Amino acid sequence: MTKRSGLFAVTSAHGKIGELLSVAVTQAFQDLLTNKHLYQSVEVSVAAIDEYIKERADAEYKAAEYAGSDRQKESRLREVTEQVKQKKNALEAIWAVTPAMGAFGVPQTTVEANIVYFELPTIYTLCPTCDGRWPFNPFPLHLEDRTSSGEAVVHHMDDAVEVFVCAYQCQACKTEPLVFLIRRRGVKLTLAGRSRIESVPAPAVLPKHVHGFYSDALIAHNAGKTLPGLFMLRVLIEQFWADLERRHVLIVRDERGRLHADQLADAYNDILPREFKDRFPSLGKIYEDISDCLHDARADIKLFEKSQQEIIEHFDARRVMKLDAEDDQRAAAKAPKAKAR
Repeated sequence: MTKRSGLFAVTSAHGKIGELLSVAVTQAFQDLLTNKHLYQSVEVSVAAIDEYIKERADAEYKAAEYAGSDRQKESRLREVTEQVKQKKNALEAIWAVTPAMGAFGVPQTTVEANIVYFELPTIYTLCPTCDGRWPFNPFPLHLEDRTSSGEAVVHHMDDAVEVFVCAYQCQACKTEPLVFLIRRRGVKLTLAGRSRIESVPAPAVLPKHVHGFYSDALIAHNAGKTLPGLFMLRVLIEQFWADLERRHVLIVRDERGRLHADQLADAYNDILPREFKDRFPSLGKIYEDISDCLHDARADIKLFEKSQQEIIEHFDARRVMKLDAEDDQRAAAKAPKAKAR
């Protein structure tokens, strides 16, 4: 495998299979850092390698049929075995980011032929500064004289785990880079850490004062903590109702001035048009289902996904039917009148 042009080149002892694996690793990094969330994983695809080995095997078997001697046949068949062995060696080898090149194309770090080198890709992710999804380019890190990234190989019993530290900078604002920690075991890559917590934008149809609850719910769920995610979805509904009560759209406080979720749910349901209640998901039902799940301490992934979609559908329907304007009118009508001086 040859990487980068120049007087000196980064080569690999893994040949064509190493080249194909290098491309697959780069694609896996792009998928992981663009599409996945904290503690989620992807697997490096070996489909191109398998297809290459199959094509070589078919060619060698065909050539063996016309070989003039048994020795030639054995040589052809040995080549097939060698390709399978090269695949195994490449998958078990250390993987490393291609070293940055210095003056005259000389690598700035030591290059080893038995390592599979790969390029860090451009990724797309949410920029905390720009508050939008932008392309990010690899950003040089200076760790023990490494200028492309940091890699560490951790040996524990019979397992070998690699850890990559990769920095990326937004192409738009070029401010503080994001730093990602990627863990490799075999062909599995896991996003194990990041320098700044992920930000998940909430749909515009949701009221702005509950955006944070929605974002936190998705972050928890994406990180494998569905139970806290369900709790945050319930908080979202509670705070939406509580805001309506504070604005006097709902009047439900008891004699001690306390709010009760079931009373809020009933009061909210009472002000909704019948057509709306007949056609769209009920926040009260969503709240009840989530509460039952929380009381049983069940991390129900299907319920989370269903509740998330139904909440969005509910608020999108409110937008279409212009219910916010009706609530504003109720709030204005029920707001305490200022005393005349």
